[in-house]
Amino acid sequence: MNGVEIPQGAMQARASIGYVGHQTLLYDELSVVENLRYYARLYALERADARIGDVAKQVGIEKRLGDAVRTLSRGYQQRAALARALLHRPKVYLFDEPWTGLDQSSSHILTGIFEQARQAGAAVLFSSHEFERSLAAADRALIMRNGKIIYDGARAAWRDASGFAQVYTAELARADQAPKRPGRA
Repeated sequence: MNGVEIPQGAMQARASIGYVGHQTLLYDELSVVENLRYYARLYALERADARIGDVAKQVGIEKRLGDAVRTLSRGYQQRAALARALLHRPKVYLFDEPWTGLDQSSSHILTGIFEQARQAGAAVLFSSHEFERSLAAADRALIMRNGKIIYDGARAAWRDASGFAQVYTAELARADQAPKRPGRA
């Protein structure tokens, strides 16, 4: 991962990943800034408070830094989790259903972060059931079925949501037609 052999360099590989999932990985009783300082220490960040200020502004939570995570709405908790993931400037971003709980403003921020990360040379991977938002943010799409990749294509192959829906339907039908190996469902 990111040039590091796994499992020998698992810790080093993890340090190059920013992850946001359904769980925020934040401590509810701590304030947003206390959480971010905690993660900054884990990543041995220099000038941590300056970086915290930068990511807080980037995700729009700079006015909520002193609030306990448990007092925040789901959308603001997701913004705080996003700040946590951005804190150490990872080379790989992993997002699981990234738009869950986000309002329109937060969704726009998230899409902008995807673009900034790509421009900085980072890889942005996300899983989502929200086709339109996903396709607007993606330059490549994979379709998986039963743990197997059945489609891997660039934006040019599908251009928009309706084009992707056609590809999706065709690939699922083709996967259904594929011969099954003995002992496989």
